[in-house]
Amino acid sequence: MIEKVAAFVLRPTRRGVEILTLEHPRGGLQIPGGTVDAGEAPETAVLRELHEETGLTEVRIVRKLGEERMDLPAGRCVLLRKGSLHTFPAESAPLVEHDPAPNRGWCLDILDQQGDWLQVRYRELDRTSQLPRVEWEVQGWIHSDHAGHTIRQEFYWLQTRSSTPDSWTWQTLDDLGYTFRLIWQPLMPMPDFIPPIREWMKWVEGITLMDLFQD
Repeated sequence: MIEKVAAFVLRPTRRGVEILTLEHPRGGLQIPGGTVDAGEAPETAVLRELHEETGLTEVRIVRKLGEERMDLPAGRCVLLRKGSLHTFPAESAPLVEHDPAPNRGWCLDILDQQGDWLQVRYRELDRTSQLPRVEWEVQGWIHSDHAGHTIRQEFYWLQTRSSTPDSWTWQTLDDLGYTFRLIWQPLMPMPDFIPPIREWMKWVEGITLMDLFQD
């Protein structure tokens, strides 16, 4: 199983509750979040991911809102160990050379199986067009011990401890190095998020200005 975290960063304004949104250059409108590192607490992970993707450090966790478990369908898995793709199905095989290195938490297509080894493929999609297109992909072999089939997604409500601009850009600190645009937007009506962010919004749809001032 792999753990992931999502950050609902909310603030009170004269227009009502606003949420911090993340405009991914290829992935559409999202919220900050990512994969929990091995041995890392989810609360630590959500603050780390928020900093990596937005630059924010003066932030507090208000509370955990809940979690969901997703079992991946047949033919899909999630990578449990960074950089563990081999060029052929054996421990002695060289690792696949790719920039960025295959990362923990990537969701993979399973193409073939030989004994305890799976041939897998990761595709980076551009979701900004009506029909998502493949920007790049990488293939290789992983031992089945490095393949997970369940994702636990945890949701956190956070608030900033200091003022921020209404929008800004930030180059991410992870391997892909994307530049994101961060924008505060009204919580309602719901911003034009990509799936599954739209479904996740049920966790915050009842939060009001009163709740923000109480917490």
